[in-house]
Amino acid sequence: PPANEQGEWIIPETYPRASAGHRNTKGKWFNHSWDAVKEMDKLELFLMCFPMDYVKDIIIVETNKILPPNQPMLMQEFFVFVGCIFFMSCHTIDGRRREWWSWKDISPNKGAPFRLNKFMSGARFEQIVAALRYTNEPQPDHLDMFHDVRQMQFE
Repeated sequence: PPANEQGEWIIPETYPRASAGHRNTKGKWFNHSWDAVKEMDKLELFLMCFPMDYVKDIIIVETNKILPPNQPMLMQEFFVFVGCIFFMSCHTIDGRRREWWSWKDISPNKGAPFRLNKFMSGARFEQIVAALRYTNEPQPDHLDMFHDVRQMQFE
């Protein structure tokens, strides 16, 4: 094909989104001195990196629009839910997610190594998974595979 003479190929020296002002710096380490960071406990470190306003104003509100009106998810329950997900992600199991709420005896060869029943019911966990929403932005007219999580990137 003939050469395109409308421009030239360049290697950008900056990340285009960052140079356009789309940068999430609230949870970045450079916003805190190392002296302050070393004094933080595990919860403070977690909360520093977790966008609490986004959780409260977007995730909780939008998820509650899908959940039954008489069973809204509160912030405390959301963090129990997140804790279950974190715990589940630390273990590989053969089988379904429901194994974490099984009433069968724990087996070293099959199923989940622990049960999460005392933290949250399996039915409620599945209900939250099905209702979980990450944005309050309307769906665009075009296909955007990252639409549901794009707002989370900039909070």
